[in-house]
Amino acid sequence: MDEKTKEDFIKLFNQGFEEMVLPQFEEIREDMASMRKEMATQTDINRLERKIDHLLDKSGDHENRLKRIETLPIIASELRAVK
Repeated sequence: MDEKTKEDFIKLFNQGFEEMVLPQFEEIREDMASMRKEMATQTDINRLERKIDHLLDKSGDHENRLKRIETLPIIASELRAVK
């Protein structure tokens, strides 16, 4: 292969690389940025799930405490009078 053919081949390769491959890299980079945003969102979701679990635990505890209070004789008779 002579020097001119090598240069033409390199130019053609570089042109093809710039037109075909580099845009794909840009698309991959954008996809990765999108994934990073979703990962941050997943962290937020995990935090919210922990808060909801805590509130549900508290709600269950309050329900149990109310049931115990409602079974006290004086409270039970008052509740029956209201119904």
